[in-house]
Amino acid sequence: MNRNTNFGQFISDLRNRHSMKGQALAEKVGISRSYLCQLEHGARLNPDADVIIKIVKALDLTNEETAALCDMYAEATGQLSPDIAEYVKSCKAVQKAIRYVLSVNATDEVWEQFIEQLKNEQ
Repeated sequence: MNRNTNFGQFISDLRNRHSMKGQALAEKVGISRSYLCQLEHGARLNPDADVIIKIVKALDLTNEETAALCDMYAEATGQLSPDIAEYVKSCKAVQKAIRYVLSVNATDEVWEQFIEQLKNEQ
């Protein structure tokens, strides 16, 4: 099984875990049942990121499920995780921060320290 099929199977597993029929999910997402079936079986490899976000919302996924689905999407498509892309697009301060850390070539260690600081402020 290729990684795209794994991604599609994960969508199917999430749908079943949340007790939703394929037709109902397709309607909530605004896609055809056949397109959803193609996604779930790995025949469609590159859905729009907004389809993934709509699936997240339609299934009311947990943060953990959302991260897993979006990360699998990113791996299968070679694109940025849609949840991260959506957040970055919506927040000018995040864009500014990313540009800054790019300019100073921040290491993973610096990012980890930043994450810990944010956790401590919660």
